Amino acid sequence: MTISSIDEKAVSERLIEGIKAVIKNRGYTPVSAEDKGDKIEVLGEKKEGRKKIQVVAWLPKFKTIGVKFVRELKKSMEERKIHNGFLLTVGKYTHYTRKEVSGNENIELIPAEYAFFDIFVHDLVPEHEIVSEEEVGKLVKDYGIQVNQLAMLKASDPVARAVGARAGDVVKITRKSPTAGVSVAYRYVVK
Repeated sequence: MTISSIDEKAVSERLIEGIKAVIKNRGYTPVSAEDKGDKIEVLGEKKEGRKKIQVVAWLPKFKTIGVKFVRELKKSMEERKIHNGFLLTVGKYTHYTRKEVSGNENIELIPAEYAFFDIFVHDLVPEHEIVSEEEVGKLVKDYGIQVNQLAMLKASDPVARAVGARAGDVVKITRKSPTAGVSVAYRYVVK
């Protein structure tokens, strides 16, 4: 075993742990992780009522991700009946890859930096979670407001990206407060 193979294995293990953290931040529970040679694959799932929703995250081991790889992911998701997919890369995505994914709500391109650093580990970053439609309805009714009257959070914000918030979502932020104990705030996600 050479130094480079040890380093490669350590990086691979670190990436798997990071991808699991990305999946957890999205509300899924990681159930399996596997190094498949040309990519690392992590599967996760969550329950919504009686329904089990699955997610797959792929981290290819090559520098440039093309449309062919995205179509492979789509095909794999269809065959396995997986609802959401994440594609992470340490390299770059081609223009056509971005275009292929832009119209697809079920596949998201995520920079690999998200797998190297979990933003929620930092002491100054409070807990963020996407609010369900029912809770948004209750919030609007209780406070007599429209959702667009809430303070705004850009969809490109690192925390919004980490939890998978998209334009139109409402995010609940729970902070520890020295005076109030716990402080809850809501943000409306915009482009």
